[in-house]
Amino acid sequence: MAGWAQVGRVALTWVICGTLAACGGETAGSPATTGDDGGGSDGSGAGGSASDSAGSETNVPEALQLTPLVAADATQALPAGTYASRQRFTNKVLLPPFGDPDETTQTAWTLHEVRHEAGVVRVETRACAISEPTKNGVTTVFPAALIAVLPVWQTEAKAYSRPNGGFVVDLLPQTTLLGCALGDPEHDPLPEKGDDPAVVDVDKDGNPGGTVKLEGLISGAIYVVQRSVEHLRGLTTEGGLDGLMLGTREQKVVGASEAVLASFDLKATKHPDPKRSDFYLRKVADGTDCAALLAEPPKLPEGPAVP
Repeated sequence: MAGWAQVGRVALTWVICGTLAACGGETAGSPATTGDDGGGSDGSGAGGSASDSAGSETNVPEALQLTPLVAADATQALPAGTYASRQRFTNKVLLPPFGDPDETTQTAWTLHEVRHEAGVVRVETRACAISEPTKNGVTTVFPAALIAVLPVWQTEAKAYSRPNGGFVVDLLPQTTLLGCALGDPEHDPLPEKGDDPAVVDVDKDGNPGGTVKLEGLISGAIYVVQRSVEHLRGLTTEGGLDGLMLGTREQKVVGASEAVLASFDLKATKHPDPKRSDFYLRKVADGTDCAALLAEPPKLPEGPAVP
């Protein structure tokens, strides 16, 4: 049984993150209002109260709560240009056969293009790389073919003045889909089988959904579909933002190279401590691409982004 637990630990805890802000094979056209905090916005410019749009903020640290902050000029809080972020998303899982708790953290490097358009701050995001630590002699590999087809996702940034100076910047929630196309991306159930007509071979490798590979003690691949609510909120700092990934992940395994890899349900869920899913975002040279970012990533703190 220990061997199967090792397989399950690595294979089914995968939830592409980040960015992830950039985890979708398809992107919904309108912002979502789900996640850790309910998020949301009334779409108004600076001058309104955050309480008008913040919704119910549960499980959000006090430093990032929008109520009762006052909306501010987002163009001042987040200057235009190219930014890079390191994002860490932590899941809780239950390991077979006895449901022992465990956790896993994925790290993603991501690029963001920030544009100012008539006083509105728009952010365009793409993933460059995703990694996960080797566990029990097995490494989870996110193939280049999968990273390459993760779409750019776009959202609007809102800013709110803090009483002691600086801003809280909220990148409004967006729902993205990986490996499937749904009529209602936010609410339709994810497909559970590879032959479901809603499943899309997003990386064009002949397998349903998106393919993640396993290498080492256990080798193989799993095919997954996923729904992500991408939502970043951070505090302004010199050259960028320090903050949390307030969104959520939902995933189904729709196939695998080996039947046993598709047989586990580890009930992977986002870690209940929101501070375990964080990001650091910093300004980099305008026009920086993924190759340049990965060759020389910015030096960032290793500790939690929001203490």
